[in-house]
Amino acid sequence: MQQKIVDVLIVGAGPTGLTLACELKRRGIEIRLIDQLPARTTQSRALGLQARSLEVFEKMGVLDQVLDRGLPVDTVHLYEKGKQIGMTSLSILSIAYPFVLIIPQADTEEILNDRLQQLGGQVERSLTLVSLRGNQAKIAHASGEIETVTATWIIGCDGAHSAIRHSLNIPFKGTKFAENFALADVTIPDCPLSRRDIHAFLSSKGILGFIALPKKNQFRLITTFHDETKTADLKIPFLEKIIRQRSKLSLSIQDLQWASMFTIHRRIVPRMSQGFVFLCGDAAHIHSPAGGQGLNIGIQDAFNLAWKLALVHQGHARPELLETYQEERHPIARNTLWGTTFATFFISTPYRFLRHIFFKGLGYLFKSSFFRKQFAATLAEVRTHYKYSSLSWQSFADIFWKGPKPGQRAPLLENADEPRFILLIFGADDYNPELPSELFSIQHLALDSVMALPYRATKPCLYLIRPDGYLAFRTQSLPKDLKKIFKSNLLLKI
Repeated sequence: MQQKIVDVLIVGAGPTGLTLACELKRRGIEIRLIDQLPARTTQSRALGLQARSLEVFEKMGVLDQVLDRGLPVDTVHLYEKGKQIGMTSLSILSIAYPFVLIIPQADTEEILNDRLQQLGGQVERSLTLVSLRGNQAKIAHASGEIETVTATWIIGCDGAHSAIRHSLNIPFKGTKFAENFALADVTIPDCPLSRRDIHAFLSSKGILGFIALPKKNQFRLITTFHDETKTADLKIPFLEKIIRQRSKLSLSIQDLQWASMFTIHRRIVPRMSQGFVFLCGDAAHIHSPAGGQGLNIGIQDAFNLAWKLALVHQGHARPELLETYQEERHPIARNTLWGTTFATFFISTPYRFLRHIFFKGLGYLFKSSFFRKQFAATLAEVRTHYKYSSLSWQSFADIFWKGPKPGQRAPLLENADEPRFILLIFGADDYNPELPSELFSIQHLALDSVMALPYRATKPCLYLIRPDGYLAFRTQSLPKDLKKIFKSNLLLKI
């Protein structure tokens, strides 16, 4: 029996595990990333990368590759009985990436895998976690060999059936939807629907969604059933019938690449960590696919955890910093679970009068520009914030300052891939706090600079941006001892 020691063991090499592995490797942490599958998925599976995830990928240095292989979609249309009842566009948002990028999960995983290899890491495949006791994990190889791995930290990114979660006996509270959901990737040569838009048709029979895929004439169909329809029933004639019934469009499907029928669970753990073990993505929470949030939240879980874990492991921060992973990410997962459950219940309910009320309500709400903007911001995940985190703070004197607040996403910077804290100092060239360069990048900016406007810097002030791009601290005074503030509020050892 082999015995090996590693800083971090990551179980599960989907987008969440790969994101975590890349972020830890570029911070100098030695990792092992294992997956029980012999090869990456070749199926499209989860498709949409929301605006916030694109910001994350920009920081990771893989944005260009993702954009090259994806299809930007910026408008959502809702129809009832074939007639449009509402629409909204992400282009109304003042953000860097006002669209959803449609890219197959297989491509996302390939790009992240390539990035991991550039950083000197790799995915070890056909390895299965057998048991977890303390900080020792027993791993089975395809040959039958059992390996014992001793890790300082262990992270479960191994999906809804997480072996890590089961080993910890952490409850996965929730239930499943009664309805069947179906996905099908098809080729429709003469589809009149715009490829830059998402189209959702609501009918008495259920919902039907059209999402264009990056390849020409290819679309993802998403639909629900209340009967005993099986995956084997998802043939071209059956799908063409569903399209006619629910969208009032008569379309010919040329080819069916892939189809799947499944039920959806809505579950969440009460805690996302236990000691030195953490859960990310589907291992901690699973959602309805409504809004395309699941994959994105997993990526952002990993991005949130990585910088905190690296700082603690390298001795730059106190262990209490890791408690903020639960504090910040669990409420977001819980709120997303509630929102997607609410929407899915009314969209897929077998009670027609409830669907009718919901559709009429949506039609009314989409007449409001305020609602359309809030809907778009929620879909893009740019409303996500950590305003109530213990890592977000300001002095009482700065409460009424109209600039970006602690806990909000920072306006993007030119050096968006900076893995350290960024201290922006506006209008005070002679203010040079002594902070360790391995943790902080200090930038002096003039009050008439381009950056001064989004930060509302009308007089000398400073902002501290976390490594994940959220604001931690702001002040319009210039403290003499920033180290003391960062020690007490960021739990740093400086």
